[in-house]
Amino acid sequence: MHTISELPALPTIKFYQIRMLSNDISAFNRDIIHYDPLIFERVKRIVIQTENLNELVRSSLPALKLKTNDIINSTLNGKEPPTDALTSESDQEHYKFTLLDFIENFSDVKEEIDKLQMSLRSSTDLLLAFKLETQNQLRNDHFIAKRTHLLASLDCNKLKIEELTHDVTLISQAEEIILKHKLSDMFDKFFPEKDLIDTVNITTSKKDLLKAAIACATRLLRIIDNGLEFMSLINIRLYLSDRINSLHENTLHLETRITRLTFLISLAKDISNIEDKKQHVAHDFQSFQLYLQQWSDFLESCLVEHTFNIYKAIKSCGYLMEFIVDTEYQYQRQLAD
Repeated sequence: MHTISELPALPTIKFYQIRMLSNDISAFNRDIIHYDPLIFERVKRIVIQTENLNELVRSSLPALKLKTNDIINSTLNGKEPPTDALTSESDQEHYKFTLLDFIENFSDVKEEIDKLQMSLRSSTDLLLAFKLETQNQLRNDHFIAKRTHLLASLDCNKLKIEELTHDVTLISQAEEIILKHKLSDMFDKFFPEKDLIDTVNITTSKKDLLKAAIACATRLLRIIDNGLEFMSLINIRLYLSDRINSLHENTLHLETRITRLTFLISLAKDISNIEDKKQHVAHDFQSFQLYLQQWSDFLESCLVEHTFNIYKAIKSCGYLMEFIVDTEYQYQRQLAD
């Protein structure tokens, strides 16, 4: 009874899943070019290599299937070797010729497997050479630091707007008091001293408000040196309003930049996902290469046996054909959206 041992174990990889991963990589976010042009170019090369790996397998199947099928359907299938006593010399010669042809076809199967394995190894090594994580981490850290700085600037900007808005409110309220109580003459040439304000016949809270407004205006006169002459509280209020408007514009500018940086930072995760999928694809193709190497070693062991075992060769190719047909099916399936 014939038995076959040491047949390569079927790999756990599913080429349909590899195709899905490759398809996901191909659909990468093109905005990565704004994140980092170098990473963008590497991702494009990763796409090319994953597509190339799949195409190498897909394009190798017809020839491998044909040559494996030649072994399975050989006329030697089921025949016993002729014996010198019962077989004519011409039949023996024919058998020898047929056997040599069979062995040559069997060698062709091994050659196809070796050729595919070598191509896959070269492409897989090239795929793994395109690394993303180090550059991605550096770029992401740069954007995070930049956004942190802008967020701090934005907080300072908003705080300044709050301070100036408070000053404008204070001065506006002081203007109302001055107009309501007809105190314009006191502010015609200069800001009155506190003692003078205390003599005015208004409530203490209103006096305090006027003092605060004058203190604010005086402080601004000491700080600002831009050629403006502050002849009244109105001039100061208008100046502060212009400052607030300018700060609001700067706030919008900062928020736009922060939003842009936040978007770019989000791309770091997309790039990490591409790297993970690339590693998965490479690992699966490496597993496939190992499987092919096992087949190559097995076929080689058949070829170097003292007496070529036809049954072993045909039976093993039957198992190989099962894998070929399944792989062919997985490459023919339409990818899900």
